[in-house]
Amino acid sequence: MTQIKPTMLYKLKLFLLALVGYCYILLLPAIFLVLLGLLLWSIITGKGLYGPLIFIEILLLILAGKFVQELWVKVRGCESQDPPLEEEKAPKLFETIREIRRAIHGPQLHKVVLTDQFDLVLTPVPRLGLFGWSRYELDIGMPLMHVLTPAQFRALLTHELGHFSGTPLDTWIYQAREVWTPLHWRLNEQQRGGAWLFNLFFRRYVNYFSRYSFAFARTREYEADRLAAEITTAEVTADALIRFEYGMQIFYQYEPEFKDVLSTEFSLPARVAEMTKALRSESHNEEALRWLKYSLSAEARTYNTHPALKDRLRALGQEARLPTPISEFAADVYFGDSLDELTQQLIADWEKRAREFYPDRPEEDAGPAAEILKRAREAANRDQETAVLLYRELLRLDQDHAPANLALGTILLSEKNAEGIHFVKRAMDLDAANIYYGSNLIFNYLMKIGDPVGAAPYQSRMTELHRIYENATAERTQASFVDSFTSNDLPEDEVQQIRQELAKCPRIKEAYLVRKEVQYVPEAPLYVMGLVFDRRWFDGSDEDLSFAKRLPRAQTNPRELYVLVLDHRNRRVGKMIRNVSNSLIYRRASNS
Repeated sequence: MTQIKPTMLYKLKLFLLALVGYCYILLLPAIFLVLLGLLLWSIITGKGLYGPLIFIEILLLILAGKFVQELWVKVRGCESQDPPLEEEKAPKLFETIREIRRAIHGPQLHKVVLTDQFDLVLTPVPRLGLFGWSRYELDIGMPLMHVLTPAQFRALLTHELGHFSGTPLDTWIYQAREVWTPLHWRLNEQQRGGAWLFNLFFRRYVNYFSRYSFAFARTREYEADRLAAEITTAEVTADALIRFEYGMQIFYQYEPEFKDVLSTEFSLPARVAEMTKALRSESHNEEALRWLKYSLSAEARTYNTHPALKDRLRALGQEARLPTPISEFAADVYFGDSLDELTQQLIADWEKRAREFYPDRPEEDAGPAAEILKRAREAANRDQETAVLLYRELLRLDQDHAPANLALGTILLSEKNAEGIHFVKRAMDLDAANIYYGSNLIFNYLMKIGDPVGAAPYQSRMTELHRIYENATAERTQASFVDSFTSNDLPEDEVQQIRQELAKCPRIKEAYLVRKEVQYVPEAPLYVMGLVFDRRWFDGSDEDLSFAKRLPRAQTNPRELYVLVLDHRNRRVGKMIRNVSNSLIYRRASNS
């Protein structure tokens, strides 16, 4: 694939298209200032001070002011809530960041966060919302540091910082692309009264701008690779890209799921140690060669701005090859004596997030099947042969036991036993929640045995599921008057649990619960709760909204619940929710 550099005319069109968005959001402040000036002029001159004119001006001024309030959105949705990495724990890392930033005239970093993901991401976080003035946060995945040499890590770090270096025009366009979408999401989450005015525009504009600027963003990837090759070498950059692809596949095989983390039989420290060992293992082997061949056969995706690996290597003038063995890993060099402490901190954070995701795990059924399942899970960590026998025994009692099918299939596939495919497929048929994980298991197995043709359908399925889940996530982060709502179908005992939580807040007057009709993943219901607080209309809603966001999902109920405040800001959606039959589930008794 030949790399085509964007022309100046194309960049000019992108610049003008980006300006359209800013012109739209600046229109309302301009109206606000004009109305404010007219009102002040009326008061100073006395003209219009009497009669209906001043009342009209005041009304318009209030409305314009509410819309201006929408623009003052501090976007924290794309900023990590994790504590920053302290420089004294990784002085070499911070010094390397400063050296690279000076060399390529990259952006100044305001926060560096160590994560448990296999990734390296630089995120602009606008201080002034739609008006920009960004801070930059760098998220560094600890697993990634275990698969790269220090030089290879420098190459990927240069690549990431390189996205926001270069000519001011290129940087401004790229940053506009990076901030429009998360800002749009954040506007939905704010649930303020004028959000609908911006949504009507951004729903079309953001998607169009993203599509039109796609070619520009992909070219920036090649430019970032070129910068990485200048700071290190083309050979080091190519090795870093190849090891990233290989290491990512290993990470996905060992990444623990939240439901596993909370299992009493599961040892997260042991899994992390096992993952680290696998990431640091020799990559110059037959399995790595199969992965390399597969990665080189992949074409660039239209939903991802990253070019295909083969195209990136060709642009660097490098041949595809397996990287040489590593004697010194980036994690050891950049973290030094703090490595063990930082690893333990990540393990604790992983467990904390798992508990937040599952506030209270549902109790497992009792009986012979539950006892066998418990024994099988305990045996899986020390004796997989015994675990296989126990899972088979359980399936003889209940062949439709989805967890047992999935667990047995996982063990068999890890032992390169093709019989595991049958059990994994069975688990996927029994529970749709297993489809993505099961597809990944079968895909990895088929790649390991050298069958990329058979693995391709499972990768396609994972790609499609990823697209669906992304759309489902976006669909579940808002509730507005353009949505449709129906009566909630929760059991009365679950509704009663929610009432008990609501009673803990004396400011809540009423609560309405409905079910939102969703297009993506409809089998996972989304419930919307509207809260009415005892306060005056001009009181701020930040405290109320904060409580609403923290409202437990009935603690023992893992269902999805979206909460919003029903006040003058959400009048239209509030009216729709109230009109749904049986939507009122709570009303505080009057003290009189």
